[in-house]
This record gives sequence, C-alpha cells and structure tokens, in this order.
Amino acid sequence: MRPFAMNQWSFSYLARMASTVALATVAGCSDDLVLLRSTIALGVLLALLAALGLAHLLFRRRWNKFVFFARRVAESEDLSLVTTKDVPTEFLMLWGTLRRLHAEANQERSRFESLFRNMPAGYALHQAVLDNTGRMYDYRFLLVNPAFEAQTGLSASNIIGRTVRDVIPGIEEFFIERYRAVVETGEVAQFEHRAEALGRAYRVIAYRTRPGEFATIFADITEEVLAKERTEQAMEALRVTLEATRAVQEKLEPEARAQEITRVCVEGLGAKYAWVGEVSDDGAVVNIAQCPEEAYPAFKGTRFSHTLTCPVTRAIASGKMVVEPVTEEASSSGCHLPDAPGLCVFPMAVEDRPHWVLCVYPHADRPLDDVQLSAIESLAHIGAVALVNARLYQDAKRRLELVTSLRTIDLAITGSLDPRVTLSVLLDQV
Repeated sequence: MRPFAMNQWSFSYLARMASTVALATVAGCSDDLVLLRSTIALGVLLALLAALGLAHLLFRRRWNKFVFFARRVAESEDLSLVTTKDVPTEFLMLWGTLRRLHAEANQERSRFESLFRNMPAGYALHQAVLDNTGRMYDYRFLLVNPAFEAQTGLSASNIIGRTVRDVIPGIEEFFIERYRAVVETGEVAQFEHRAEALGRAYRVIAYRTRPGEFATIFADITEEVLAKERTEQAMEALRVTLEATRAVQEKLEPEARAQEITRVCVEGLGAKYAWVGEVSDDGAVVNIAQCPEEAYPAFKGTRFSHTLTCPVTRAIASGKMVVEPVTEEASSSGCHLPDAPGLCVFPMAVEDRPHWVLCVYPHADRPLDDVQLSAIESLAHIGAVALVNARLYQDAKRRLELVTSLRTIDLAITGSLDPRVTLSVLLDQV
C-alpha cells in the first residue's frame, strides 16, 4: 500500500506540474517563472499551515490548563488551597469572582450552622412515610439540632433515619394528623400539645419544606403548663376555701361547723377522709366530726391520748403541720387508717393555743399536692376562728339561758307568796 501511495502522489505531482507547464505555455510564460511562482505559493501555504498548527497547539495547551484548574476547583472543598499558578490570564478575573462568591457562601454557611447549633428552639427535619394509598401514616427523622436532643431526651445518633413510631411507640395520633395536614396542604401549623409518651408539653410550628418533607420548630413549655395548672388549682382551692368559709359561718354549733370543714376537705380539696378533734385540758383529742361519716363509724368519738408517737400530739406541741407516711411505729399510735398511705395533721390554734386539730388522709393513688395542703392549712386557720366563735356563742347562749332562768325564778319568788307556785316555777327552770 505504501509504494502505491507514493506512486499515486508522484503521479499527481507530475500531473500538476504538466498542467502548470501547459498553463504557462498557453499564458506565454516561461517554465522557470511558473515554477518560481508555484514554489512561492507553496511556501506561503506551508507557512500558513504551520502558523495555524502552532496556534492550535498553544490554544490546546492553555485550554488543558484551564480544564485542569477548573477540575481542581470543583473537587476542592477549600478554594484557598487552590493556587493560580499557570492559570491563563484571561481567567484570573473569573477566578477572583469565584473565590469571592465561595467565601460569601462559606460565611453564610457558617452563620447558618452556628444558628442551627445554638438556637434555643428545637428543630427537626422529617420525611413523610406514605402508605399504599399515598396517605402519610408515619414520618422519618432526617436532621435534628442539639436543642431537639435537650428538649426531647432523644439522641440524634439513635433516631436519624428511623421513623417516629419506631422511636416513640406511644406517639399520639394528634401529631401524625397535624403533620399530615401540613404535608398535604402546605399550610403552616401552630399548636400546643402535651406529648404523654415523653412526659412534656411543647409549642410547635410545622411547615412544609418541599413535597414529602416538613420541618418542625418547637419549644418545651412543660414548666409553663405546670405553672398554669398550679395557678388554676390554686384559684380553685381559693374558691373552695372562700365558699367553705361562708358555709361554715352559716352554722352556729361547733360540731356543725367542724362537720362542714371535714366535708370541704373531702369533697372540695381531694382528701379521702378527714376528721376534727377537740383538744381537752389534759392534751387528749376527741373526734367530734368526720367525713364521710359512714366510712369509719367507730372512729367517731375516739379519744387519742397524749403520746409522743402520735402525730396529732406532735402537731399540737409544735403548732405546725405534720405530714407523716404510714410506718409501723406510726400505725401503733392509732391515728392511721389501714388503707391510707399517710396522715396530715393541721393544728387549729387561736392566739398560739391549739383548741382543735384537723386530720386529713389522702388517697393511695392521689396524694395531696402542695396547693391542696396549703388550702387545707388555710381552711384550718379559718376554721379555728370559726370554731372558737361558735364555742363562745354557745357559752354566751348558755349563760343567757341561765340568766333568763334566774330572772324567771326571781320574779316567781317576789311575785307570789304561795310556796307551791314558787316551787313549780323553780322546777320548770331547772
């Protein structure tokens, strides 16, 4: 093939030379002049081809450098490590712009990461998990921040990639339904709800980030909710105490007032059983009223002696509330009930002298909280004054009756000389 190619080239060259000579003959030019012109034209053509080849070679070299540089930029995470050595001059301006944009992007990224790590609110990104009908029935954790871990007690390493039903088996359907509405409608949801499975309450804002994904921003408001509940309980206890005060004042007899106090403790303030005892001069305590009356009939009228093991005695001696759980030593005092977890004793003192005591027994499954104990203590102070006033009224009424009887006897003696009439009046008054 090679000789044939050479012969073919030689033949073509001779043919061109022959045509040139023929053309020169026709044009009237000599062969030397035509050959010179042809050689010059061929030289110019070769020079142009050489220049084009060199330009192409230089362009390819510079282009390869730029491609290599661009590849390093694309693969590098830090553009400050990429040098501009051997970078084509025409790309230096583009390189400066690229570095500036990259620095701004890194700065914004650092700000976002700092905000994400240090924001006080919990943040979580979720992916909706759909059933065969395309309805969301679960969601998967994709990203959480440190505040999420602190406010839920869940570790990011244990929940990322897992579904909420897997992480929290007892999750309320309320959360699933609210987040499903966010994913389906794209509307932002704001609500407050208690997560019973976590034992906390949250204020939540949920929004859709893109189809099939949503994010939640929330704050732990457990203390706020508990404070609100305590305030409501305190207001309710205050209302019950005020109503009890009016109800107690309507009664005139000490026993009736004591009975009303025990009723309020049981029906209004959450006690299981309550009784009021009157303190005698020797320090013993006698049960004069209890509620419910039919619960422990043998307890009514019981007299508790002055013993150091009895919590009633300690409350009278100290003048302060005594809260005592059931122990073997305490049970021997006779003040405790067999099915009550403890006993709360409130001395009912006036001018630092205890005249009565209020004993309250909580339910086994519902112990009395601080709000209830405070309300019962206030009721005991109010009841002490009411009982003293009732006792004074009772004594005054008795004395008035005595004075009235003496007056009647005096009138009978002075108004009649018949001893039989006087004796009859005397017997009636006595």
